[in-house]
Amino acid sequence: MEAEKSIPHVVLIDGYIDDPAALGVPPYISPMIRAVAGAAVDAGGRVTYLSIDMLRQGHEIPDADVTVLLSGNTVPGKYLRSMPMSLKE
Repeated sequence: MEAEKSIPHVVLIDGYIDDPAALGVPPYISPMIRAVAGAAVDAGGRVTYLSIDMLRQGHEIPDADVTVLLSGNTVPGKYLRSMPMSLKE
């Protein structure tokens, strides 16, 4: 009898990357977070995506086998719609 295969749950938390080479138009999802999601799916995982804005609004982080946090500020300045994740967050 074959053992039941468990599907790993991967939670991706997008704290936003503001690399000028990766800027897009809202609703914007960075190519980096997309690559992580694609790798998780290719490995047979089930992906849950949460942005820092979703967490700021009170969404809970679900239990997961793997949690990936992607964030980074490379350019200081003002933001029109949202702020990248801070160190305190």
